[in-house]
Amino acid sequence: ADELAAVSPEDVQRVVKTWLVPQQRTVGWQLPDDSSAPATGGQPGPETAPAARPFDPHAVWGLSDSDQSSHGFVRTELPNGIVVLAQPRPGDGAVDCTISIDAGQSATGESRPGLPSMTAKMLNRGTAKHSFDAFNEKIDTLGAVIGVDADRDTIDVSFHSLAEDLDAVLDLAAEIILEPTFPADELERVRQQTITGLREQESDTGAQASRLLREQMYPEGHPYRLRVTGEIETVEQFTPEDLATYHERAFGPNVTTISLVGGVASLDDLTPRLNRVFGDWTGSVQEPHDVPAIHAPDATSNQSTVVRGKSQADIAIAYPTLPRSLDKPYIALSIANIILGQLGLMGRLGANVRDRQGLAYYAYSSIAGGRANSVWTARAGVDPADIQRAIDGVISELSRLRSEPVTVDELADAKSYVIGSLPLGLESLGGVVSLLLTIERFGYPLNYVDIFPSLVSDLTIDDLLESSRLYLDPARLTIGVAGPESIRTEAGTP
Repeated sequence: ADELAAVSPEDVQRVVKTWLVPQQRTVGWQLPDDSSAPATGGQPGPETAPAARPFDPHAVWGLSDSDQSSHGFVRTELPNGIVVLAQPRPGDGAVDCTISIDAGQSATGESRPGLPSMTAKMLNRGTAKHSFDAFNEKIDTLGAVIGVDADRDTIDVSFHSLAEDLDAVLDLAAEIILEPTFPADELERVRQQTITGLREQESDTGAQASRLLREQMYPEGHPYRLRVTGEIETVEQFTPEDLATYHERAFGPNVTTISLVGGVASLDDLTPRLNRVFGDWTGSVQEPHDVPAIHAPDATSNQSTVVRGKSQADIAIAYPTLPRSLDKPYIALSIANIILGQLGLMGRLGANVRDRQGLAYYAYSSIAGGRANSVWTARAGVDPADIQRAIDGVISELSRLRSEPVTVDELADAKSYVIGSLPLGLESLGGVVSLLLTIERFGYPLNYVDIFPSLVSDLTIDDLLESSRLYLDPARLTIGVAGPESIRTEAGTP
């Protein structure tokens, strides 16, 4: 601390003049076309790589039994009910794919915390055809990557591979989805890894502040109240039979969506390949449960917990708001929040709570879109002595968003950011895979990318003000604070 305090403006300027100079600079750039010539001035290297073949969306238009978009997004259903979304890119050398199954805690109504997550972690730990080591060796031989993840709603199997290896990788992906064996020795390894992670969360102030939010916002029995990875006492009890039984009742083609982007010629080329590995998967499991909507408390609630051995406190503030949609109120609220807690260096919250008042190491806000509710959340990391002032600063900025119109420049910057970032997400295969799953999950049209910019452009300052007034209430927040022992005296009810 003494060394930091001794740094002067002259020191900073001296270092900048010494090191941030043109002769220290390295520049690289990517050309978005077929040209192999340098953009300006430079010379190509001795082995200039050929440019990628450009994607032509017209190559996949006119397919039967599918919806289409100007970006080549297509959708169909396999005979057994699996939904398929794709963006074929003929000639692309790679493929990204996510097989998303509505088998998370909320979708099945499973009451034992962590059972879906543990089932997901064990999918590739042994199958009817391969041991864990043999499966990994097979993947390594192909130079591919397969991963499994679980969230509150879904269990996802994702892979990245060369387009020429797609059929071989599909075989392996189908194998871990359809034929896992849940070997007992591997379960013990995964169990200990999971318990270690849970104990680490117990000493993480951010994780504990989030837990306080969940326990205050969601009533007993609500699936979002449960921790995705489970509790130590439940994880300790899971058996191979528990996992096998859950897999049998939760995994089915009628709750499965496949999103694939990359080097396939067309949807008509892709569907037979998917039918080859998944076509015999028949039978239906229970349709996903609807997540119950929640309501904000009648007044602000505030709870704190001590995490010993820490010097920083974490603050989490939340408010349940309207469901995610393409309706004007939701989009307006999203743009308002970008101004509040994201634009530039964490928006108004960063400018006020962090920079101007110096109360937080970080301060930002976000909206997590959901079908029953979205949840607005603000987070900050602070010195324990500044907890209440930081909370007051967040509430002050939230109140200002509802009482004062944003500026013309703020609205223009937020619109530019949102509209400009959308095509950036389309540059990677994985980004498009995620976008297609979002389109399906929220029932958006396949031309979402085409219509969304105009929905943003049409918003006015009054739209943002009205939506903020209707769907955010600084007098009815849920607050969780986690930090060292000193928070017992510093954290109070605002």
